[in-house]
Amino acid sequence: MQINMWSLIDQITAFLGIPCLLCSQPQHEPINICKACLADLPWCQQSCRQCGLQLNIGPKSTMQLICGQCLQQPPNFDLSLAACHYLPPVDSLLRRFKHQHHLPSGRVLAHSVRRDSSLISNNLTINIYYNFH
Repeated sequence: MQINMWSLIDQITAFLGIPCLLCSQPQHEPINICKACLADLPWCQQSCRQCGLQLNIGPKSTMQLICGQCLQQPPNFDLSLAACHYLPPVDSLLRRFKHQHHLPSGRVLAHSVRRDSSLISNNLTINIYYNFH
């Protein structure tokens, strides 16, 4: 019988009630952040499919739009996926993950991308680049 390490960690975390990374309240979620703080993250509702910046177009549309900047000067990549805006507390989670190698922060960030099923496809390869210098 093979045991999945992350599944075991999830079960232990849920059982012990590890404090939320953002509000420090006891929580029983396996991702180190409570449901209230997860809901309060600065989620991207509509963003440019090319650069990932927020578009101000009103209610969430099923259209995949490109911003004016990308239409005028397209970047050297085809697609950006943005789950959250780079605003508090996401910015501090990224800094903690990047500079302090704080894996629980990285886990929250990974969950935020995985949470939005429209960002994930079985035929999509995701490369995440971090400059750790």
